[in-house]
Amino acid sequence: MHRQHVWPLNSNCVCQVDCQNKAGYTAIMLVSLAVTESQKDMEVALKLLKQGDINARASQAGQTALMLAASHGRVDMARALLECCANVNVRDNKGRSALLRASEHGHLDMVRLLLAQPACDVQISDSCCYLEYLTHPAGAAYHPALIHPFITLVDYSFTH
Repeated sequence: MHRQHVWPLNSNCVCQVDCQNKAGYTAIMLVSLAVTESQKDMEVALKLLKQGDINARASQAGQTALMLAASHGRVDMARALLECCANVNVRDNKGRSALLRASEHGHLDMVRLLLAQPACDVQISDSCCYLEYLTHPAGAAYHPALIHPFITLVDYSFTH
């Protein structure tokens, strides 16, 4: 994380962390993508996360900071977001939760972290998107459960 981008958090300046940029993302959503290089970096990130709406949704796709961290495999940031009470079950505009996003992108450590949350609803499915995958020119091969077999294993472990 580059300190020059977060210096106002260490001063008396007021940050409007819930304002969305033109793409619909807030500062909290963007910091969820950061790679922290030290404990001090994580402390600054946590300070930012605690200043705004941790569950705000991006205007274009409805993603939250936790979904972004899950999609990009940022386990340390996801852990920080969960520590700040991020809702693990929020869905984006296509019905996907952070768990489904982590699964789609093959981030097994993230899937484990999210499944370890007592509130994690493993019954959430992206049923509105399933048809998209099946009607894609490549057919069912695009369905996340077929791309990343461990999703099926995770599902199997909860049903048996």
